[in-house]
Amino acid sequence: MNATKWTPGPWQIGSDFTTLAGDRKTTLWGSDGNQAVTLIQSGLVKWEEQADANANLIAAAPELYAALEDAFSDLNLYWRGDFTNRALAMKIQAALSKARGEEAPMHEVRTIKPR
Repeated sequence: MNATKWTPGPWQIGSDFTTLAGDRKTTLWGSDGNQAVTLIQSGLVKWEEQADANANLIAAAPELYAALEDAFSDLNLYWRGDFTNRALAMKIQAALSKARGEEAPMHEVRTIKPR
């Protein structure tokens, strides 16, 4: 697993309230007790439902990243680096790179060392 810079997961949705201006403010907390992110969302159509969905997706990000990294590693071991579906491998690598704030590799699939 690559070292990550984000707040350790899992993340929990904490305080959630509507500001005086009518914006929705949601705070997510990391497993280390530190604030991971605060979302401030405004809008008129279905904003509450969408704000809840956005908060849930963002709260799941550390676990989604870890699961995707494990899946890529397992696929790599199973196929021993000879991916029959290079497009899928490239999508996984691009998503992992994006999450780390790196430029997505679009030309080659790198193998990962087993854990």
